[in-house]
Amino acid sequence: MDKITMTDDGESDPVAGDVQYDLQQNIGYLLRATNQYAVSRFNSYMKNVMLINNVTTTQFAVITTVYRFPGISFSELSTFTSVDLPTLNGLVKRLVERGILISVVNKDDKRSRQISLTKSGNQLASDLTRHGNTIGDFVAKELTSSEERELCRLLNKLRGAE
Repeated sequence: MDKITMTDDGESDPVAGDVQYDLQQNIGYLLRATNQYAVSRFNSYMKNVMLINNVTTTQFAVITTVYRFPGISFSELSTFTSVDLPTLNGLVKRLVERGILISVVNKDDKRSRQISLTKSGNQLASDLTRHGNTIGDFVAKELTSSEERELCRLLNKLRGAE
């Protein structure tokens, strides 16, 4: 199909020989649509298997990371989870209000804060962590294991982590 351009009078004009832009084959669109699919599958698993309705994918990442690294700093948590600091600050505040996280001043560096889990947060994190790989498998159910490994390799390459 020919590419459509605009003429001087504002009318569309196909340019012969040019390939038309195909949104559904654009990598940005595919990444966004795939992310929506993955979030939907994650939410379905959380609701129907774990019986949890109030943990987002970002909260999942933060809670399981704090479980893995108790006392982690905001900047380390931001780097590890790829969540920007303003978003992370609000998210941590809400999780503190829900009694899942504790945020305290770092005794070695009064300018920074350390994030840990409460007792109930620790139990939630343990449950989430136990299901972490199963959730990943649930999201990637249409892929073979070699396709999943290759997709992960390519996505890491795209984000500069390879």
